[in-house]
Formats: sequence, structure tokens, C-alpha cells
Amino acid sequence: MNRFHGDTSVWPTIKEHIKKSKKSQQIFAAVAYVGSDAARIMPLRRGDVLVCNASDAAIKQGATSVKALKVFLDRGVKVFNEPRLHGKVVVFPKRTFVGSANVSSRSKDSLFEAVVETTDPTVIGSSQRFVERHAKAISRLHHDEIKRMLRIPVKRPEPPPPPPPLPLLQIPKQVPLLKVLPVKFNHYSYAVENQISEQRKSIRADFFDGGNRADIQGEEWGSDWWSVFQPDMWYIGITESGRIYKPSRVIKLSKVTKTLGIVWLALPKEGKNFVKNPALLSRLGIDHENFDHLVLKHEQTKPLLKLFRET
Repeated sequence: MNRFHGDTSVWPTIKEHIKKSKKSQQIFAAVAYVGSDAARIMPLRRGDVLVCNASDAAIKQGATSVKALKVFLDRGVKVFNEPRLHGKVVVFPKRTFVGSANVSSRSKDSLFEAVVETTDPTVIGSSQRFVERHAKAISRLHHDEIKRMLRIPVKRPEPPPPPPPLPLLQIPKQVPLLKVLPVKFNHYSYAVENQISEQRKSIRADFFDGGNRADIQGEEWGSDWWSVFQPDMWYIGITESGRIYKPSRVIKLSKVTKTLGIVWLALPKEGKNFVKNPALLSRLGIDHENFDHLVLKHEQTKPLLKLFRET
């Protein structure tokens, strides 16, 4: 099994696997920088191995927290210093995580990390050997060394101001095209209903970065509509009565059977759920009582988006 974890879902996933693993199962971690909340974010236990950059330079810059290292030592974690380490690897007996994430609140909550989880035995073995190779006895940290490190003055460099977050569902001012389709009010098949229930949490974790401005919803569609949808396209549903439902963004397609699939949509929570404006549809040349689907060009989308855009 190979699985990709992105953005802010990385550390909650790793933490959950640590909690589920048996205490007798040793975990090996090589993570370059360890922040002040590292012991909470990655709750290693007695007998586990942690290799990190605990050099004086990393401590002076605030990249690695001595207080966090002390918490790990107090728990019985074997901690090793490797100043040249830049990798990020967490190894369990039956899976390993390899990617970009340091153990810090900034990594967990703010940065867009990318980590691959695999259960490939060859990769697991190579990952464990990588950690063990850098866990040298001469570089193992003990409490007397931690006492010395606690006296090192820390002067963190001023971080650049973070860019403003981009809401997942802020309707863009420039929309090159947008699909208009008749709304389907389905009774979900059992298979689709199960898939929606099982996948909803992971879909939200992968794509939900819009605060309370968006909601993630799965809709069942048959194979005759499957080719209509593409990720990142915008979609507006229209009923036969002329109701126009708020624009939503297609974020993922999940195939359930040969004839059924789930279209995962991100919908804004704020603003109107729908408007009823058959006259507008007529001016746009949309016969809402008789059409399969329609692609609107940019100049046609403006009046539709104006109905829903937040002011």
C-alpha cells in the first residue's frame, strides 16, 4: 500500500499510528528539527529512537527545542544528535512515513507538507537502517548534555510574514469556464453511501483549508455523467424550476463501481444556497427545462457568480 498525505493531515495521521501501535513495537524516527511541541505532536515512548539535529547552531536558532528533547529523554526515548540530518522519516514495524515534515506546530498547523506512507517491506527495512545508521552511540544525548544545552541562548530569526490564506471556496474573480448541470436528487446506493461515509473524513483532511467558509459534500453520479466532471472545475446545479444552486468546486472523483461514482464538491457555507432566476437563464441562453449539460465561457459566468459572490 502506498498513500500520499499532504498539507496539515501529516502529523495527525502519524500520531494516530503511534497511539495505536503496541508498546512493545519500537518506532524509529529521524526528523531534522524538533519544535517545542514535538513530544505532543509525535508522542514517542520508552525504547523508541529519535535522531535529530540537536547541534548548538540549531538550538541557538530555535530550530530544535532542548525542552522538547528533555521531555523525550524523561519518557525513555533514545535521542541522538546528527547535525547533518535533513531527512524526515518515521518508521513503524509494518509501515513507514517519508517526506518533508519537521516535528513542530508550524509544520502541523501552517505549512503544506508532503509525506508518503508505504507498507512496502523493502522501503520499511531501508528506512529503519537509515535511522539506525545515524543513531550512533557517541552522539546519544543524556541528561547532563541536556543541562548544558538549556544554557544556550536562543535567538530565533524573524520569520517572514505568512502569505494570506487562500480560502478553498472563495469564488474567483476570473472564471474561465463553468459547467452547468441539472441537479440530481438521488437516493444513494448502498455502495456509494458506504464509500461517502468512509471517505468523508479523509477527503476533508486532504482538501479542507477554507476555515468555516466551505463544506465538503459527496454526490452520486452515474457513468453517463462521469466524463463531465474534472477536478478543479466549477459546477452550478440548476433544477427544472429554474433554481440556480451556489457554485461548487470539484475536488475529487471516486469511482465506486463501473456504473456509479462519487463527485466530491466543496461548497461555500456563507451566502445564498440558491436563487430562483429563470429570466437570467433565458438571457444566458440556458433552457433549464431541456438540457444535459452546458459549459459557460467567462463572459457568461459573471452574472451567475455575481448572484453568490460574498460582498
